[in-house]
Amino acid sequence: MCGSVRRVRRGSRDLRGGVGRAALVLAAVVAAPAHAAPPAADGELLARTKCTPPSDSYREYVVRAVAQYREEAELAKRAGLSIRPESELAGALLPEPEWRGRRTYRDYVCERLLYASDGLAVVAYLWRPAQVEGRRLPLVVFNHGGRGESGKLRPNTQFGFWRFVQADYVVIGTQYRGIDGSEGAESVADGDVRDVLNLIPAADKLGFVDPDNRFMLGYSRGGLVTALALKAGAAMNAAATVGGLFDVTALAAVRPETEQLATAARPGMPARVAMKTLSAVEWPEQLRVPMLLLAGAADATLDPAAHTLALARGLQTKRLPYSLVVYDGDTHGLTFSGTDRDARILDWFARHRKVNAP
Repeated sequence: MCGSVRRVRRGSRDLRGGVGRAALVLAAVVAAPAHAAPPAADGELLARTKCTPPSDSYREYVVRAVAQYREEAELAKRAGLSIRPESELAGALLPEPEWRGRRTYRDYVCERLLYASDGLAVVAYLWRPAQVEGRRLPLVVFNHGGRGESGKLRPNTQFGFWRFVQADYVVIGTQYRGIDGSEGAESVADGDVRDVLNLIPAADKLGFVDPDNRFMLGYSRGGLVTALALKAGAAMNAAATVGGLFDVTALAAVRPETEQLATAARPGMPARVAMKTLSAVEWPEQLRVPMLLLAGAADATLDPAAHTLALARGLQTKRLPYSLVVYDGDTHGLTFSGTDRDARILDWFARHRKVNAP
């Protein structure tokens, strides 16, 4: 058995004569591998496969959207927020021909990646134009929200980031460790941030990404991850967030379990201190790239006043570049304003792209 050593109990009497001890030592030396393979370096690409297209129907898409709206509408009602009526939802959903067209993958590619992060094999997704040979395309690092399997990326997340790929961007996003078959245990505001930082060199290894034009986009928990990644030195031209989590202390006031997540992310710190170190509202000066902050006024998941608007005030106080848009009556993920949301994000990134010399 290559690379393995059979263990023998100390003091075993089944060895014969005076050569037994020497024979055991020799057997161990022979069985040991001459050169153990070094662990994969952070950011090393371990595997790439084409995505399996989703098998859901248009009806299932509509049913999910209605159920999600009703859940958010109930939360908004409890919080005393005014949300746009369900009668307007149909106009915010894709018509069936366009929905089907985005799933053909005729002019773009979805890939499932495996890359190394802190000695773990972590899953990521990649969406890109079909034609990338000889090209250097701008990169969007997408940080998803939610926790566990329910929040994971799928081939049709954001409909495969169709609008971004059509604008000639490459979009890449990590599942975070412990999710969707990724090794390790889920680690909020800690391991997930390192997974994002290690994904950036993995993207560079693809061969068609422009290292001078990188951007970051975070939704919900992904806003927290985005802020922490920027604070840790992620080199980005600009960033955008949708319904971002920026004040962990404020969230803990309504969701007490958040305090435990903060102390797990910052072991050895008092909870109060740990939550502040994770809250971008406490250190807006660490966000050294132009920030686009988007939120829905009827977001009952993460109160815009406590998170998005609070961060905007901090950036304003520090005289840092940002843009703020709050959509009247809209939800956590901007259900009613998806087209405008994506257009604003793409415009923000375009404004901060570097023009490379031919």
